[in-house]
Amino acid sequence: MFVLYLTGMIETAVQDFGHVNPVCQKYVYGDTSVTGVVTTESLIWLLQDYICQTWDIAFAFWVVGMIFWIWLMVIARSVAQNSN
Repeated sequence: MFVLYLTGMIETAVQDFGHVNPVCQKYVYGDTSVTGVVTTESLIWLLQDYICQTWDIAFAFWVVGMIFWIWLMVIARSVAQNSN
């Protein structure tokens, strides 16, 4: 189970930091044409920004889940040792 979880986290990291992040840096965060005026372009930029942030959040959830899983394994080991 740990191997599958770790594989999913690595796969998300490779996609996020290998493919999605450079595209976001170039086309979303590097776009200087977005102003404070609400236009179609600014709404499209908000949607693209949301998609980029979603990838970062997905990776953060994987990391938090991994920390929680390790904590559960530590607690389970201490319970198993105390039951003997």
